[in-house]
Amino acid sequence: MIINTDFSPDEIINNINQAFRNAAADTSHNLRFFSVATYDNGNNTPQSRMVVLRKFLPDWALRFYTDYRSSKVADIKNHPSVSLLFWNPEERYQIRVQASATVHYQNEISESEWQHVDDAAKKAYTTILAPGSGISQPNEVRRQKDNTHHFCVIDALPFQIKVLQLNREDHLAMSFIRESAAEKWNGSWILP
Repeated sequence: MIINTDFSPDEIINNINQAFRNAAADTSHNLRFFSVATYDNGNNTPQSRMVVLRKFLPDWALRFYTDYRSSKVADIKNHPSVSLLFWNPEERYQIRVQASATVHYQNEISESEWQHVDDAAKKAYTTILAPGSGISQPNEVRRQKDNTHHFCVIDALPFQIKVLQLNREDHLAMSFIRESAAEKWNGSWILP
């Protein structure tokens, strides 16, 4: 369990920290794939999609990769607040994260991360057309012939975390808030 009535807020936030560290390191961890929601200004609608947790940084930033031309990047550039949703079906807990996202493209961070991307996975960032572009057949996908790529890194730095533990008898929930990455998380119990 990530939450127990006997755990202090510090123990619970440490459990969340450990869960994120484990998910970033273990490709089969239940929190490895998560949903990120952005706000699409053009359509005035929220947009959500699944991404892969690539790194969990010491300041709590959750790192994932995407194509720079994707709609999520445009959404983040217009409105950097994002919502992340993690679910662990085995341990029956949910973690909701409110964060401020930063896009890294053609800079030291993105180029360093690019060096660690598997060659087969790199193909996803070398298409001539942007993600979401219309094609008539799946085999119409064309790739850049040179070393051009559209790989970018997103770091989502949390400012609020809510965790919900489902139990057979009583569910438990806690909310954590911090004003900046330099501050300690302040946790309080909330009604599930």
